[in-house]
Amino acid sequence: MIKTSLTSFIKAKQFEDALKYLDNLPQALQKEFVMENAYILHRNGNNKKALAKLQTLKDDTSYQYQHLLAQINYKLGKYDQSVSIYEGILNSNTEGMEGEEPLDQDEITDITTNYLACQSSVQKSSQQDVKKFLQQYCSESGFEQTYEYFFNLS
Repeated sequence: MIKTSLTSFIKAKQFEDALKYLDNLPQALQKEFVMENAYILHRNGNNKKALAKLQTLKDDTSYQYQHLLAQINYKLGKYDQSVSIYEGILNSNTEGMEGEEPLDQDEITDITTNYLACQSSVQKSSQQDVKKFLQQYCSESGFEQTYEYFFNLS
């Protein structure tokens, strides 16, 4: 019931209502929805609080945790950290993430697009390094080269 309510708030982009809903839950239940809380804070533009909330799950190695952590770091201007996290996600996907299914095509497209956005904000990366990275992780998967891909690549 709680997860369904949170999902409804998120899909309707009612982030303030979602935060109020979470705040009204008993403390013990709030601890079960830390990831959702961090995501809602992130989507509401409160990335410092989202990062603090997410870091309480520091032992989490799931794709969802890593992806949200990278997105929050990007919004906070920590591009190097985001790049590193996205590279780690793609490396883990290639090697097989323990206890998780391989990323599907949409997830790979999303991660790669975000990776390119981060790379474009990092001064030290060369276009040749980025292309090499993309060939390594995206060529075999039939990666879809979207408008966002080309925009972020430029």
